[in-house]
Amino acid sequence: MTDVRRVRADEWEALRELRLRALADAPLAFSTTLSEAKVRDDAWWREAARRGAEDDDWATFVAAGGDRLLGMATGHNPTEQHHPIDDPTLPSLMQMWVAPEFRRRGLGRQLVDAVDRWAAARGAPVLRLGVTQSETRSVAFYEALGFRDTGRRDASIPRLGPVIEMERPCRT
Repeated sequence: MTDVRRVRADEWEALRELRLRALADAPLAFSTTLSEAKVRDDAWWREAARRGAEDDDWATFVAAGGDRLLGMATGHNPTEQHHPIDDPTLPSLMQMWVAPEFRRRGLGRQLVDAVDRWAAARGAPVLRLGVTQSETRSVAFYEALGFRDTGRRDASIPRLGPVIEMERPCRT
């Protein structure tokens, strides 16, 4: 049985393990690199879990199966523009990943929907994301969930290549 819910602050070690696995599996899908994440100390990971569990502008949802975290997605409401696709008035979906052995079971959709509900509860008209152009399966996944290319691109992280901005109306 799998449960999609907001991460708990005490799950920082499991969150760290999940995030490191995501970065190792899909190095071009995330702005953070595996080597950057590996050197973060326990205090950093504790704060990441606390923020994901409790913050108003940051919410991390996880797919939990038994005692393991199988996937994650984060909703973030940027307070300032760091990249061309950041808009302080619109929440973004980020850090989306499902363990390969649990893909194609609906977990990704459930995680996106959890972030969508979080964004809608904040009064957001749309949910926005950035996806690396070369990650064609991810682009297709988001299109299947109703996200559409806005035409905007972010090239601020050269190792990723162009990042496509996509959005969809909040559904719930």
